[in-house]
Amino acid sequence: MADPSTRVLVAVDAAGSATDAVEWAAAEASARGLGLRVVHVLRPTPSLDPSGFDTYARLRTAAAVAVEVLEQAMDRARLVDSDLNVDGALLRGPVIRTLSEAALSAPLLVVGRRHRSAPRRLLSPSVAGRLAARTPCPVVVVRHRDLVPMPTPPRVVVGVTPGPAGLAAVEFGFAAAAQRGVPLALVHVAPEDATLNALAGVPHGSPATTGEAAVRDPEIRAALTAGQQQFPDLDVSVAGPVGDAATVLLRESAGAALLVLGSAGRSPRRPWELRSVGQRLLPAAQCPVAVVGSAAARTRLGGGARGGQSRSPADARKAL
Repeated sequence: MADPSTRVLVAVDAAGSATDAVEWAAAEASARGLGLRVVHVLRPTPSLDPSGFDTYARLRTAAAVAVEVLEQAMDRARLVDSDLNVDGALLRGPVIRTLSEAALSAPLLVVGRRHRSAPRRLLSPSVAGRLAARTPCPVVVVRHRDLVPMPTPPRVVVGVTPGPAGLAAVEFGFAAAAQRGVPLALVHVAPEDATLNALAGVPHGSPATTGEAAVRDPEIRAALTAGQQQFPDLDVSVAGPVGDAATVLLRESAGAALLVLGSAGRSPRRPWELRSVGQRLLPAAQCPVAVVGSAAARTRLGGGARGGQSRSPADARKAL
């Protein structure tokens, strides 16, 4: 039985880039029987006036806008489910650190993604990727629906990789597919390069495989077996294509209900994996993307978490 006091966290900003993220998060919270918390982070701004008056005035204006954004997002969430337990919080501080701390007791953090040009993507690090590295829960990135084609038959796709984050991603994928009542597709991509194949334990010239043989890591195999035992009615497929991981998973994202990635950052033993793959997928994936980072993997293995302080829209208005 889900604890109704537990809340899915969704972050919004004044640019209105998270409208679809709010709707997705509201639907997810409703399906899980959880509450929803909408948060807006006010970043600190340097003062140009020695007296600090200009900063105070800008902060008051920004806080007033933030409260309005929060209330609009909460109203939108209630349109998804009128019985959904929704609240809002106005937070202050650096975005990554503040959201990571706010998500300490959350089962999921949902963020929107604005369309950015390729040069900006190259020059600016992915906020979602940085969040996933620090946040003790999976981070789901939801693009604006205008950038996403209409779905074909839905499924949950997991990009399989060895390691704690990969194990947590498989576990998350099983639960997400079972919750939605859709098939689960596990995709373990083997690199085409002979040297990388050797590092990954794949014989040179090995063809694409399907079924359990496509999963070479024994811990991932054990997670697959455990998931099938826990969800015996779930339609599960396993594929081991050879190719570029980002290209393969991008193709698999078309028509998917959710793409799940495990990301522990770049590994010296697996330099082709997930950091660069995630950076390439997040801007282009054709469905929401859940990133399970190393911090979330540790939490799922039993790490504790502590909730942070926040401020409700009503409290924020009183402070203006």
